Amino acid sequence: MDSKGEEAVKAFLKFSEDFPESFKKFTAFTADTYTFFDPKVRELIVTTILAVKGYEAPFKFHLNELMKNGFTKEELKNLLLLILTYLGAPKFLQVFTWCKEEKIL
Repeated sequence: MDSKGEEAVKAFLKFSEDFPESFKKFTAFTADTYTFFDPKVRELIVTTILAVKGYEAPFKFHLNELMKNGFTKEELKNLLLLILTYLGAPKFLQVFTWCKEEKIL
């Protein structure tokens, strides 16, 4: 593990010691138990984060979940336009390709 990884682990452990109740809630957290946002909004947020980070497999999974929760192809096209506008052509092409591979577009 590199020094940044070691620092992250130390910070995480420190957090668990300083905030044990929050840490307990965090480690028990799953998407199924998260209820603040409705499922469509939650999946939109998660899918967008995964697109930005470039995580293909999780993106594809959550893209399908997003579509199951009522996201439309028109909304997806507009999301892709935002990705193009704010993240540039390379990220847009990557995400667009993933959407095509999932036969969403």
